[in-house]
Amino acid sequence: MMAPSYAESAKKFDGDIRFFKLNSEEHPQGSARLNVRGIPALFFFNGGKLVSQKSGALPEHAITKWVRESFTSS
Repeated sequence: MMAPSYAESAKKFDGDIRFFKLNSEEHPQGSARLNVRGIPALFFFNGGKLVSQKSGALPEHAITKWVRESFTSS
């Protein structure tokens, strides 16, 4: 449901920030490690450290805004 918004937001950063998707059903150990409680869940890492996280579906403009805010605060 959120995939098109996620893809559009990733394009806006033109490779400056990497976007990844993890299928929590195929990789439950990854979602357990991140303590995912709901899907979709977004995590922003900088320098290997978790900076910010959000859960719930977001439109493209909200994802882009959140990424920019997370990047400038880290």
